[in-house]
Amino acid sequence: MSKHLVLLLLVSFQVLGDVWLSRGMRQVDTASVSGISMPLAIGSQILANPWIMLGVLFLFSSLLLYLAAVSRLDLSYVLPMTAAKYVLSALCAWLLLGEGVSSLRWLGTILVSSGVLWVSLGELARSRSIPPNSTPFPALLLVPLSATLSVSTVGLTIAGMVLAASTGDILLTAGMKQVGAVATFQLRSLLRLARRVMLNPFIIGGVACMAADFFLFIGLLSRTDLSFVMPMTALSYPLSVLGSHYFLRERVTTERLAGTGLIGVGVALIAFNATAL
Repeated sequence: MSKHLVLLLLVSFQVLGDVWLSRGMRQVDTASVSGISMPLAIGSQILANPWIMLGVLFLFSSLLLYLAAVSRLDLSYVLPMTAAKYVLSALCAWLLLGEGVSSLRWLGTILVSSGVLWVSLGELARSRSIPPNSTPFPALLLVPLSATLSVSTVGLTIAGMVLAASTGDILLTAGMKQVGAVATFQLRSLLRLARRVMLNPFIIGGVACMAADFFLFIGLLSRTDLSFVMPMTALSYPLSVLGSHYFLRERVTTERLAGTGLIGVGVALIAFNATAL
């Protein structure tokens, strides 16, 4: 399977999974339950909802495709190439979920996608070694985080998602580099590969981080629009780029820094639009 087909399926499954999850979480009734039985009541509604289960299936499939992608490609290449999910998620939220997506939110979403795609221009110089005089400018990479997060429940939840997602990205990529590339889809080879994956400590840690990100994500979907939540997940990208430089030994180029700035502007526009409503 070609890398372009893997990335196309990865984006499609992520978007559809998010859409079905959002649809299902809107059907979960959190207002009529309270007290000590609240987690059990909400959990039973989630497990019985077909849209949520469908969303989980699509997102699990996207995780498998993601592992296949990062086993052969740089993390700083895979993430930019999935940038289309931000625009597609807003489009699906508008068409399938009936969300009202304002012009400012569209602009922010497009800026986020443009920023992540701009970062991919640095992939033209694909060197996995870091030049001796290379400086990653970590302060610039963290600007988008401080630009949008407020001290509120939603802000703290987004901060938790950002930290969990970026840590998960780095750990999963490091683990898959140790396991080796997914070169064939024959059953026997996949079973041997699956065994190595399940025993790798980096992948175990990465999956735990992704699980935390997932539960925070569905918690947000029960309270706010998908077209707002999805672009906010792009805040994990600056931390992932920084981590790929220090831990995965990938090179941080000027294009990646410029793209990160665009991401910050786009997310700031979306956050401003949310507070203005």
